Amino acid sequence: MAVPRQEAVRAQLLDEAIDHLLRGEEPALEVNDELSALVEVARLRSLARRAGARSLAVEGGTLVMRMAEGRRLPPSALPQPLPRGVEAGPTSLRLDPVVLGDAWRKLLREVLEGISRAVEANGEKMGK
Repeated sequence: MAVPRQEAVRAQLLDEAIDHLLRGEEPALEVNDELSALVEVARLRSLARRAGARSLAVEGGTLVMRMAEGRRLPPSALPQPLPRGVEAGPTSLRLDPVVLGDAWRKLLREVLEGISRAVEANGEKMGK
C-alpha cells in the first residue's frame, strides 16, 4: 500500500525536525504546523535528558519528571514560590496541566533549562 504524498512529506519534516533536535538545534517548523506539538514533546524530552531526568511521563493527568538516581532537583531551578499546580520534591517535579493551562510547557522548559545551568555551574556532565 502506497503512503499518500502528504503523509510522506509530514514524515520527512518530522524526521528532519528530530535530527535538528538531536544536534541541539531548533527545527524550522511553521507555528501552526500540526507537527509542532510532536516536536515540542521531543524538545522537552531532549531537555529533560540533558538535565539528568530519568523519566518524563504523564501519570493520572499530571506531568511527572523524575531525576536519575543520585540526582536532585536544584532549588535554584524552581520558581519561588511554586505556582499553583506545581509540586516539587528533592528528586521529582509534578505539573498539573489543567491548573497551569498553556503555561505548563513554558514552565517545564524554564525548569529544565535552570537544572542544566545549575549542573553546568557545578562542572557536571549530564545525559546527551
